[in-house]
Amino acid sequence: MSNRVTATAPADFLGTVHEIFIRRHGAHLAPASMFIVDDPDCGRITAGFGDLDGRGTSPGPDTAFRIASCTKSFTAALILILRDAGLVELDRPAADYLPALRTWALPCSISTHPTVRMFLTMSSGLGTDNEWADRQESMSVEDFEVLLSGGVQFVSEPGTAYEYSNLGYAILGRIAEQITGSSYVDLVRNRLLTPLGMDRTDFVVPVRATDSATGFVRRPGGWTALVQPSPGAFSAIGGLYSTASDLALWAHWLCSAFDPDRNHGEKILSSASRREMQQMHRHIPMTDGAPCTSLGYGFGLYVNHDPELGMLISHSGGYPGFSSHMRWHPSSGAVAVGLENATYAKVQAPTAQALALAAKRATTATAGETMPWPRTLAARSAVDSLLQAWDEQLVQEWFADNVAADIPWNQRRSELDTLKQRLGTLNFDDIRIDSAATPAQLTWLIPADSGFLRCSILMHPLARPLIQRLDLEFEAGSPTGCA
Repeated sequence: MSNRVTATAPADFLGTVHEIFIRRHGAHLAPASMFIVDDPDCGRITAGFGDLDGRGTSPGPDTAFRIASCTKSFTAALILILRDAGLVELDRPAADYLPALRTWALPCSISTHPTVRMFLTMSSGLGTDNEWADRQESMSVEDFEVLLSGGVQFVSEPGTAYEYSNLGYAILGRIAEQITGSSYVDLVRNRLLTPLGMDRTDFVVPVRATDSATGFVRRPGGWTALVQPSPGAFSAIGGLYSTASDLALWAHWLCSAFDPDRNHGEKILSSASRREMQQMHRHIPMTDGAPCTSLGYGFGLYVNHDPELGMLISHSGGYPGFSSHMRWHPSSGAVAVGLENATYAKVQAPTAQALALAAKRATTATAGETMPWPRTLAARSAVDSLLQAWDEQLVQEWFADNVAADIPWNQRRSELDTLKQRLGTLNFDDIRIDSAATPAQLTWLIPADSGFLRCSILMHPLARPLIQRLDLEFEAGSPTGCA
């Protein structure tokens, strides 16, 4: 087995990320693995290991793998392109666009027909169907229509709960065909792949790829090659082949919607619509023992709110012969992609570890860089002045009318006097900014003889922001080293 590794990152960071991938390869969970990590400060790390085709060839960033359910993000983007063109409404029943669905018996008399949005957000009421659906890709449109007309069984009321449904995304692909008169494959090629320059991504092995990975499954006798299906009615759930470099390009395009300095491809799909894809439209309940995070499904993408890193966007793919994962950190622009050529190998684990390292580096480097509005900073100075000497003119100039209505000024001044007696002399030359969660919010600490005065303000949202909330609290501790 051979491997390829290239990078421009610092040696310590590269070594840690590389070790994650070496351990993954050493676990022998797939014949070949290919990873890309784009660190916003240090550049690109690429690592390819193993045997992509049974002949000892190691993969590279332009080796084509089937990306399986990562395809769903392309399907969702296509639906939004059609929505933005006025061709489909997300909150209309899908049966309005696909008559075969009109035969479906709903769970009860007060059930609603699944809408396009429900299929996008995995909340149509259809059950999880990975093993079955992954074998249906080549189904003809005619057979798919017959299948749909035969009806379904719902596992939940449409629009009420998350349940991962491949059939739902196959339906979205068929809706796109119905309303445009074009095939789903051609729509994705013409509306997304070609405009984005993703010429190593396609529903058949891309001709521009340097080579392609053979899909394998582990049998008692060792790794066995699998024949891949041709495009068909279920291609919208997982039919794309792509390379690590192309899939990273796709991730960067979606991620760039959060940053005007990185944004591109606006004419293909607006940044607003791309951000819409990456919002938590359907909450996913966490299982017992799961870390303290918030997880949900957007449009063809998972949205995770990590308590340490903030928002993370991702999707995995598992298919007979392949495993894929793409993941990014919008606030920093860090992106990670992992591809393997083994059935349901779950390449998510090392890819997520590597992305977390890159995101953590960026988060640490930029901690505290949320910039308050200039008015927020000026308001802080006004509060500091009031703490030193009360000034009615400053009160009139800087505080919204609700402040006195919430707590009268005479009560606030009395509470402030009590705080000052407890704290002793305040040191305004040694103030520490504690946090600025948003441009409208600011918290700072003023050291004193016997602790700190914690000050917090929140500005109101009008054109000339005023202080709508002021909190002053005693905080114990030594004032030494507060600056």
